[in-house]
Amino acid sequence: MFHYLARAVIVQDDSVLLVREKGATEYFLPGGHIEFNEPAKMALKRELQEETSLDIQVGRFYGSIENHWLHKGEQQQEINLVFEAHFCEGFQSVVNSCEPHLDFLWVEISQLTSVTLHPASVSELIHNRDSITSFWGSGYA
Repeated sequence: MFHYLARAVIVQDDSVLLVREKGATEYFLPGGHIEFNEPAKMALKRELQEETSLDIQVGRFYGSIENHWLHKGEQQQEINLVFEAHFCEGFQSVVNSCEPHLDFLWVEISQLTSVTLHPASVSELIHNRDSITSFWGSGYA
């Protein structure tokens, strides 16, 4: 199965917003699937609105990250278009989920190595985001 996704890097006070499925130990950037004929930035705004009821301002494009994995015996592949983003409402100390299967958490950037982040190259992007002119990450060896 192929996934075409828009993801947000939202940083506040040296922490980045991550999401995980309830009970899971793997984290990923907030965002979701880009629908057919939908611009990536609009998809990202829609996904965050659906998942958190909060509006975001989508900023610059950081780059793309490809990834693959096996889920329940089926090969999965994704392309993530990653953007800088900020909450329109300003600082959010807690981000509540409107989706019963998702948890949003702030993780200190200095502590990213202590969590399992997918795709793994997201950590590199976050750490180098201020100096990135373009980024291509890959989960392929």
